[in-house]
Amino acid sequence: MQLSFYLDLIKQVNIGNYRGRKILAKPIFIIALIEAIEKRISTNNRFFYKTLVDLYKQIYHLYIGMNITPMHKPFYHLQNDGFWHIQYINSPICINSVKAINGHVEYAYLDNALWDLLQDKEARKTIKEEIVRFFKLDVNN
Repeated sequence: MQLSFYLDLIKQVNIGNYRGRKILAKPIFIIALIEAIEKRISTNNRFFYKTLVDLYKQIYHLYIGMNITPMHKPFYHLQNDGFWHIQYINSPICINSVKAINGHVEYAYLDNALWDLLQDKEARKTIKEEIVRFFKLDVNN
């Protein structure tokens, strides 16, 4: 039940569009979050911007190529999609730069139910595969 609920939410993330081209930064960022869990970069449902950047870039290069959407964009905007949350140091602000994240964000986190689900290796595999399939991601050769 929870797996299908979160798969549906992930498939409904708002995808940007630039000059007629879909911007797939959010699906790539979600894969990076899953990889961070797999690699034990995040072990307590606290995701820190600086620990995700290199992983996000690697995955972005793998699927999209060179023109990387800066990670601060999906990091901030994914909170509008129902399962990603930002813990601000003080009050919420609009994040438009890495400097804004560094100055105003303590960490970000997933819904507890999604975090718990992603502790299961098969659930992580299923979600990653479904993201790749649904958003038509292909390894950039």
